[in-house]
Amino acid sequence: MGLKDAYTSSEDEFIRGNYLSMTHASIGAVIGRSRSSVRNRCYTLRLRKMPPNVTNAERDEIRRAYESAGSSLKILDLSGLAARLGRDKTLICNEARKMGLTNMRRRDPIEDKRMFKGDEEAYARYCSERGKKWIAENGHPRGALGMKHSDETRRVLGLKSKAYAARATDEDWANRGRKMTMTKLAKNGTTFPQHLKGSAGYSRGAGGTREDLGIYVRSMWEANYARYLNWLIEQGEIQGWEYEPDTFVFHGVTRGAITYMPDFKVTERDGSVVYHEVKGWMDGPSKTKLKRMAKYYPDVKVIVIGEAEYKAVSKWKGLIPNWETKATRSKGVEVGQDS
Repeated sequence: MGLKDAYTSSEDEFIRGNYLSMTHASIGAVIGRSRSSVRNRCYTLRLRKMPPNVTNAERDEIRRAYESAGSSLKILDLSGLAARLGRDKTLICNEARKMGLTNMRRRDPIEDKRMFKGDEEAYARYCSERGKKWIAENGHPRGALGMKHSDETRRVLGLKSKAYAARATDEDWANRGRKMTMTKLAKNGTTFPQHLKGSAGYSRGAGGTREDLGIYVRSMWEANYARYLNWLIEQGEIQGWEYEPDTFVFHGVTRGAITYMPDFKVTERDGSVVYHEVKGWMDGPSKTKLKRMAKYYPDVKVIVIGEAEYKAVSKWKGLIPNWETKATRSKGVEVGQDS
């Protein structure tokens, strides 16, 4: 496994002094580290941005906002409420759920998508019609009902898009992907991608830093697969591995997944490189990324470790130290998970 430069005492001191007021990306820009590296270091140093307790006055404000919205929470101005209280939206939603204000039986968009059995175009039409119907009944949430670009504006925007796609470099596309991700994180009021929190794909274990691995991983499956790869190194089956070291850019793509970062980069005995993607549950965005990888990078080999493959690997768990199971986690065995 490729070793990276160790953090210096001055870097650690800077992180401790600024992690509450700066983002991981901002800290990384100052000390010359990546956002994920700074995030992992914060977990190693046990630095957490723990929110203060919600006051009774804030709970009253949350209750009034949710009760005013009624059964249709789509008209709830969650961003405005978060701004007034000086809280992030995730904290407000969690508190509302504790107070019994959230309707847990609302329609699940994932269930809607399953009705179309992979027909993306039919699903897109369905979402469009449903959105238009809601706006017709409730009005545009930003007061823009009936507004649209002129033909000339659409023509100019199209030319600008094509011009950007023609001149953009790999670094430009990668920066665009990172900016889109950071915008979503800021909009959702969270420091972790929403589709990885509480989703079916990662219900088997929480993300966190594993002390025996020395890295942050997103699930119990990924942690165990990293241990399996270490075991393969000991057996002489592979030369080494790295966790999320490379990002692939889908040139010319302007919507949806424009970049892809595989879980593991594995160097085989002969020096060839293969990427391994651990997927307990294959969601729509993941399928899109893998399809685009096959189209834009046909020479790059990506192996998907699904449920069947993971079970096949698990047969060696008796020989692999620190292997995690549901039982070990439920008994409170510490493996470096998030606090």
